[in-house]
Amino acid sequence: MTETESIFTLPYTADITRADVDALDAFMTARLHELRLAHRNDPEVCRVTHGLGAAINRQLFELRRDFADDGTAEALEARMGHWNELCRLTAGWRDTEGYDVDRWQQVAFREARQAAEAKNHSDWWEAQQAADAVVADERARRAHP
Repeated sequence: MTETESIFTLPYTADITRADVDALDAFMTARLHELRLAHRNDPEVCRVTHGLGAAINRQLFELRRDFADDGTAEALEARMGHWNELCRLTAGWRDTEGYDVDRWQQVAFREARQAAEAKNHSDWWEAQQAADAVVADERARRAHP
């Protein structure tokens, strides 16, 4: 496994597919339907499932629209935001049978190149911090021999 690879099968926004969106949609539609049926006499549960369903449907709508875009950095950034919000909304079902924890997870990078650039920056920053610490230690040693 390389430095920028994930243990998950969906490490980057560019890896999100329409099939991922459709599968998560089907999974959550079934879960919310089950809740509504099991608690149909409880108006509070009905309100919550309706509100959560509306929030999920909004992200699904936006994601499907994002796939119509051309794959530019801006389009992938929008897709990442909508996907991550959808994953936050559905995270409570992660331990439920049928929830694909390998695919239905938040992503931090649009594509592998962006992850590599972030790692290079991080490596540079860590090296800079280490160099600054060495200089500070040397100054402290000279100040207090």
